[in-house]
Order: sequence, then C-alpha cells, then structure tokens
Amino acid sequence: MLGEPFLNRHAPEMLFYAREKIPHLFISIETNGLLVTPEVQRALVGARVDYVKFSIDGASQETYAQYRIGGDFQKAYENMAGLVAARREAGTDRPRVVWQYILFKWNDSDEEVRKAQRLAREAGVDHLYWLVTHSAGASEHFLPGGHCPLFEGEGQSLNETIEIAGRRGEPMVRPEPALGEYDPWK
Repeated sequence: MLGEPFLNRHAPEMLFYAREKIPHLFISIETNGLLVTPEVQRALVGARVDYVKFSIDGASQETYAQYRIGGDFQKAYENMAGLVAARREAGTDRPRVVWQYILFKWNDSDEEVRKAQRLAREAGVDHLYWLVTHSAGASEHFLPGGHCPLFEGEGQSLNETIEIAGRRGEPMVRPEPALGEYDPWK
C-alpha cells in the first residue's frame, strides 16, 4: 500500500480480503503508526500480515517532530509497541515489526540513537532499521560508506538511501537483516 494505508477506513477489511483470496501473498505495510489503533493492530495480526514498518524518525517528540511535522511521537511509538503486544497475545510471530529511523542532523546524536535502541528493545520490535539519507538535513555524523559500530548487533541494519539519492559512487551499506524469510528484498 502506498501512502498512509490506514487513512482508508476499509484497510483492515482489505487485508483480510487479500489474505483470503491469495493465502501465500507476502503482505508488507509501511506506516507512520499514528492510525495503528488497537482495532487495526488486531486486524494486522488476524489477517496474518507479514511485515509492518513504522517510520518513526526520532526517540523523543522534539526530534521526531522536526521531520514528522504535526506527528505525535508517543502515539506512534505506543501503537508500534501495541502491535508487538497484540501479536504476542495471539501467540504468533507475525507481523514482523520494524522500526525505520531516518538519520538527520537533529536526531543522530549518540544519546538519541541509544535511546531509540533502548526503546526498540522495550517495545520488542523485531528490527531497528537505520537509514542514512542524502536529502536536506542529512546526518553529518554518519557519512555514506562509513563504519558505524553503534549500529552493529542483532536486530539492526544500516542502509543508505542511494536508491532515492541516485548513485554517487558510495557503497550501499546493508548488513544481512535479522528478518530471514520475511525480508522480501533478500
């Protein structure tokens, strides 16, 4: 689904319909998380959605709101954690829940990154996916092709958005994700 899928109030029913019609379909959703209410969380689990990526670019309201203008960090984070809890309550491992964090110069301090890592562990997400962008406000702390020991470890990966920025000669840094068979780009 493109854009914010849950702006469509019929999105949950659409997911069940897709799963019913094509049972082996890999269903992947990207969301800002603000509309992933408990009802939507139950639908994502019930429809056996494979993968949900939450775009939450900060570990506090202050840093998050600089890119997600008008957004509510706490709401997005609680909805992401709520989906993990709904999945756990249902006794399933789906959907895989991924926190995507785009690194900008206002959210890339070691303190902010460590806070995001801690919050990801507390929420129980499957993967914390860091993106280094080349767009306006890009991180100056983490440079393209650089070694980033802060992002090494189980359940994390770093990707440079070369596909958005166009090839500029920098290598794409994308360690093997921890999602195994749930990673459709593997």
